[in-house]
Amino acid sequence: MTRELPPCHINPPTLKRNITLIALTPVLTLLPPILTAWIFLLISKCKLSFKARLYIYAVFAFLTNFFCYLVILIFFSGIYVIFTPASITASWAIRYISVNFFFSAVLSCLIYILHRRGYITVEFKDKSDTKKRRFNPVFIALLLISELLLLLALLIIFANTYVSGNWGVISTAEIVFQLSVPLSGVSTSLILLFLRDCILPTILLMAYINFVFFFYSRNEIKILLFLPVAIAFLGYGVWITDKNFDLTAVYDQFASPSTFIEENYVDPNGVVLTFPEQKRNLIYIIVESLEISMMSKDLGGEMPANLIPGITELMRDNVFFSNTDGFGGVHTLTSGITSFSLISQTAGIPVLAANAPHGNLQGRNNAILPNAESLGKILESNGYTNIFMIGSDAAFGGRDIYFRGHGNYRLYDYKYARREGVIPEGYHVSWGFEDEKLYQWAKNELPKLAAEDVPFNLTMLTVDTHHPYGYICNLCTNYFNERLHNVIACADRQLSSFVSWLTEQDFFENTTVVIIGDHPSMDNDYTDSLSIGYHERMLPVIFINTAATPINSHNRVFSLYDMFPTTLAALGVEIEGNRLALGVNLFSDERTLLEIHPLYTVLEEVRKLSIFYNETFW
Repeated sequence: MTRELPPCHINPPTLKRNITLIALTPVLTLLPPILTAWIFLLISKCKLSFKARLYIYAVFAFLTNFFCYLVILIFFSGIYVIFTPASITASWAIRYISVNFFFSAVLSCLIYILHRRGYITVEFKDKSDTKKRRFNPVFIALLLISELLLLLALLIIFANTYVSGNWGVISTAEIVFQLSVPLSGVSTSLILLFLRDCILPTILLMAYINFVFFFYSRNEIKILLFLPVAIAFLGYGVWITDKNFDLTAVYDQFASPSTFIEENYVDPNGVVLTFPEQKRNLIYIIVESLEISMMSKDLGGEMPANLIPGITELMRDNVFFSNTDGFGGVHTLTSGITSFSLISQTAGIPVLAANAPHGNLQGRNNAILPNAESLGKILESNGYTNIFMIGSDAAFGGRDIYFRGHGNYRLYDYKYARREGVIPEGYHVSWGFEDEKLYQWAKNELPKLAAEDVPFNLTMLTVDTHHPYGYICNLCTNYFNERLHNVIACADRQLSSFVSWLTEQDFFENTTVVIIGDHPSMDNDYTDSLSIGYHERMLPVIFINTAATPINSHNRVFSLYDMFPTTLAALGVEIEGNRLALGVNLFSDERTLLEIHPLYTVLEEVRKLSIFYNETFW
């Protein structure tokens, strides 16, 4: 078994990089105040009114701080934690910009006071050089408020374009969650797209609007119209956000109480679980953005040709659950991003992003739903070794926090692979490293795990098919016209090959394999090619070499919540009542939530405020 390194271990190249970044810390902290103080001195000598000088200074100071934050976000990637309790988050960004903006203003005011007392010489010239403009604090306050509102409005508007263009159908609650967890590990391509689609157009449009109002014309009536214009932009931003991402979902989590979860939740701690005498190993493979629509139309998909023939064959040869009498799959419900999906599949409950008490959501206190029972916890308590293996940074989306707290998983991620020499130092493609290396790593580790005296649960998450566009690796061909279609076909071949390898291993006889997607594809070009709506897009669910036989595997209407008890049942675990959390054992004939309640009733109820949820799981 690969030696688990202590948390403090840093190899020499990484240590050298960290020292360099730590040395840059005071530079990025002091740069905004010093630079803005310098611009203050520079513009003070210009023949402009005091209001114009103050306006130029304020905009420059804010943009300077914002630029420094972007430098931290892009290049520091979670290492910039010297003054913070966790990796960089959106809330930390606000604190950083606000504090540095404050110090920028303080330093500039200090220079002004020193000038007034004669310690330094700075000439403030009026436009006419004959009289001084009176300082109007109300006007300046309105001006600064207008600038901040305009900046916020433009960021919201262009962020809508970025999110809808690169993340597809995603709820406001999922956006709140993603902004609240550490941003470490995010794909470089997504950062560059964010800069291109959101930051750059925001800066350019803001500069153009300011030019029209303050430089093209000196008419103060136009200047006074600046606040209503900013408010109008902000109103449009809120409207378009609600249209795209349904702001009422967040409102419901705060102000629309529901007892639905409480009425349907079955506490796993109160259920008798009987494991077989010889406990089975589990290999749980989550394929990024895998969905039934990738099949050909004659098979129930949406494509002219079947992009996933290998997965189709695996479904034919093994147990799969379907919402139709043919090839079908599972509803994601409110789990439209990977982090939400992982939690729903392993804990059988939704993630209510706005519900967490005391700001603890998303691992602020190194815990995500700490009191919820889950697959990992149950397996650990029954002697299993849990491993979470991915080709990206486990910190992204709080996955490391969740899996450490729910079964003490060993985290075999991009950072660990780099430390252990699984990949070369400095190697990075897409989100970390490609699936080809992930599967090879699994092949190297599985015999070691099988040689131990305890059963294991290896949970794997692939990444090549992640938007935007997917990652073309050395194994990919160019058979299809669309890049993503070639990536999907390549991922299908790699998965089939890996499963074929598993069946040849000695440990396979006592091992159950689960294959499932995490959520429908977020690639907009792919989504636009479909004729079905989001909630009609199912994820395939395949069980290989199970210890149970389903009573009825077809025409079942089920969700990711049902994966929790169904996975245990596939391992041969007898579940009293066949229900855990909000899920049902699909090998039984027990009716699921979606077979009892209409789809949109469940969707509406599970997103509402649940006092039971807060008090029980947090």
